[in-house]
Amino acid sequence: MNMPNKFVTNLTTEDVTKLEQLWQTSSNFRVRNRSHAILLSYQRIAIDEIAKVCGVGRDAVSSWLDQWNRDGDEGLTDKAKSGRRPTLSEKETVEAIATALQVPQSPARQLAEIEKKTGKKISRGILKRLLKKTSLEAP
Repeated sequence: MNMPNKFVTNLTTEDVTKLEQLWQTSSNFRVRNRSHAILLSYQRIAIDEIAKVCGVGRDAVSSWLDQWNRDGDEGLTDKAKSGRRPTLSEKETVEAIATALQVPQSPARQLAEIEKKTGKKISRGILKRLLKKTSLEAP
């Protein structure tokens, strides 16, 4: 069955340059993928082909094209999503990490000290994620 197509047609030279730069250098995979899709659409490549190249469904590509037409380059990034708020504030997170690093051998003691200092109880999983994130950010 032949599916209808839509194409991005209103790109300026600056848009093309910016999209190519984002496609080649953005640290965010989704922005790179969406930039590439917009460029392919501008070259009048069908949505089905773009979906194959980008490894997503036809509806996703169609949505990206609509977002580009509506929001421009701001439509390439993900919008903030709702979800559970962090248990600890940024200040409490820094304090929790410092406390945990002072007693590295005992997770139970780490959690007890963190609860004593912050007044908030966190799970071992949260503590593990905080420490893992810290070790990834360290040079």
